[in-house]
Parts: sequence; structure tokens; C-alpha cells
Amino acid sequence: MRLVCVLIVHLPAQVERKAGALSPGAPVIVGGLPRDLKRVLDCSEEAVRAGVALGMSLREAQSICPEASFVPAHQEAYEEAFAEVLTLLDHFSPVVERESLGTAYLDIGGLDSIFGSEEKLANRIRSEIIATAGLQAGIGVAGAKFVARAAAQLASTGMPVIVAEGEDAEFLKELPVDLLPVSPEVKADLNLLGLLTMGQLASLPAEALVARFGREGAATHKLARGIDPRPVVPRQVPHVLEAEWSWEDPVETIDSLMSIVDSLLDAPLEELRGRGLACGQIRLCFHSEREKGWSEAISVINLKTPSRSKREMLSRVRHRLEKMQFPGGVSAVRLTLAELGGEPAFQSLLFSDQGGKQDGEITWLARRLRRRLGKAALKKVVALDPGSRIPERRAVLMDFPQADE
Repeated sequence: MRLVCVLIVHLPAQVERKAGALSPGAPVIVGGLPRDLKRVLDCSEEAVRAGVALGMSLREAQSICPEASFVPAHQEAYEEAFAEVLTLLDHFSPVVERESLGTAYLDIGGLDSIFGSEEKLANRIRSEIIATAGLQAGIGVAGAKFVARAAAQLASTGMPVIVAEGEDAEFLKELPVDLLPVSPEVKADLNLLGLLTMGQLASLPAEALVARFGREGAATHKLARGIDPRPVVPRQVPHVLEAEWSWEDPVETIDSLMSIVDSLLDAPLEELRGRGLACGQIRLCFHSEREKGWSEAISVINLKTPSRSKREMLSRVRHRLEKMQFPGGVSAVRLTLAELGGEPAFQSLLFSDQGGKQDGEITWLARRLRRRLGKAALKKVVALDPGSRIPERRAVLMDFPQADE
């Protein structure tokens, strides 16, 4: 097996630096402003060298690196940027695995006849990620996942590191055990035992590590020797529905754009309804070719609950458009409906406004329970803001209405 590991270190910081046009050499800290009671989500390499660490408070980070630019986190932007990279990687291999945000693997077995040597392929992947996504990535090539990731970490944002076939253990020999994917407690114990490199760990009998660390010890011994049989598991590419429209004269008003979006929604919504699906996310890409320095604006709208209501979607789109600016007008729009699935189930009302047999039975049952448990024993859940992110704001308990005894 031959595979490539693509590792985009400090992806959130890279995205924020690109979006905010921040200086390439200035430290960036992602998570919020220094006054916020939050912690560091990510930071640039300059901030790391100054002593900033992930998870520390933003105030502490400011005291350590006061010259840094502090920016709030935009998780959707990071996911969108990495999704763009994954789509790019699909052009190089039919088997692409997303391990985590910023880390992906490609199975490149048998691709030499298409792309040439592994060195050419790795360099091409790196250069196209820079050109297309504007991100720096470390590229590692090896015969096992752990070895390829270690190579990508060494490559960082420089030239790709390629481990020749059969040289995995030799490559790892001088690398620190801190690269192992084990708990901090195990790493601390290894350092206390004087086991600082992979070669030192690999030279020990496997039984000794199993006796000390159990199953985790057996795994570390194999990894230190370059043994990692995990295959590259292709990710499930989410199915989306798209529609696009372009024209010669740029459109500048929100009403004109809304009319275009309204028309673009017709075909995807018809397919949604025909397949019994609903949409959880709307993506809009507005393009202009007339303004230098501005060519594309992308907006991602996440719906609170999956829907196929055109009225609801248009309302959310208008709300978003009112916050956007389009220098020079818009000459093309691409609409994407993503996160497709079934509509959520809704429980019908237990208490109706029409009265009838059901209400009478509920009143009778409530009277019996109140006599047995006390008048304050029954409560009724009243919805306040069901879509609120704060659970306490979604509903409130009120006394159950008492009928005449």
C-alpha cells in the first residue's frame, strides 16, 4: 500500500489570515477577543513559537503574545475551506479519507502511470492546494498511515517528505515518541522511562510494553516499527442538488438577486419533494468578472431544521443578502442544497383548541391525578422559543389549567 497524507497545520489560523488580509508574518490567535472568557481554538506558528498553546485562555495568550491579532472562530468557514481541499483531492485519487479537520489520506497505489513519480504527484497536490484553496499543507508519502502522517508533520508547509518503500521503520527511528497517537499519560510515562525516540521504543520487547500499558502498549510498539495496517477508507461524499444561472449585465439589487434565487430553487425543490427529502443547508456562490480584486463571494446558510419549504428558504436567503455587499454587481449565481435527508418528525398537539372527546378525557384524568397527588403536581410544557440554542429558553413549565372540581 502506498498513500499520501495531506496535513494542513493551523487550518483555522490560515483561513482567518486569508479572510482578514492579515500580515503573513504576524501572529494570529483564533477563538475570540482577549476580553472574551474563551480559550484558544487555534493559532499560527508565530504564536506557537511565542509560547501560546491550544486550550489556554485568551487573556493568558494576550499576555504571552500581545502583538498577535485576535479573531473570533468561524467553524463553518474552516469546514468549507477543507471541503474545497477534499474536492480537489478527489481529482488525484478515487479513494480519499477525511480523518479530521485538516487531515486527509489518499490511496495512490497504481497511479504512477497517470501522474508519474510519487515526488511529482506530491508536489502537484501541494501546489494545487496553494493555488486553489490558498492554504499551505504538509505532504507525506509512505506505506502506512502513521508513517505518512509523521512525514507530513516533518514536511509542515515545506516540500513533501517521501518515505521509500520498505524504509518506514528506518524513517521513524530518530523521531520523537510525542508523535504517537496515544494519551498524554502514556507519553509522560514513556518520557519518564527514558524512551524518547521511536527507535528506542521499537527495540523493546512487545511484552514489556503490554505489561506496562496494556493494549495501548501493543499498539505503540507496532506503530514505532512502522506497522500500521489501517486502510484508507473512502469518505461518503454528501449528495447535493445544484442549479446555476449566469447573464451578461451584472445585477446589483437584492430584489433582482432574490428573483433569480427564487427561479433557481424550483428544480431542486421539485426533486427534493419527489424523493421525500428535505434540505439542511443552502450554499450560495455569487460571481463577478467585472471588478478587479473581487471575483467570488460564498455564503453558507444552515437551517435550524431540515426543510423543503421554498418560503422559508427565501426568507433565510433574503436575510443573508441584506448583510452582503456586491461590488460591481453579480454576473452569476450557483445555488447548492446540501445536507439532504428526511424531514424531522413533529409530535401533534396533545391539547387542541377545538375541544371534543379527547379534551374531556384529559380533563377527567387530570382531576383524578390532582386528587391523588395534589393540586400543584401537574405541569404543562409551554413552548417559548423552540429553536433557541439555550435549552432553558426553549420551553417553560406552567401549572396545568384546573377545571371546576
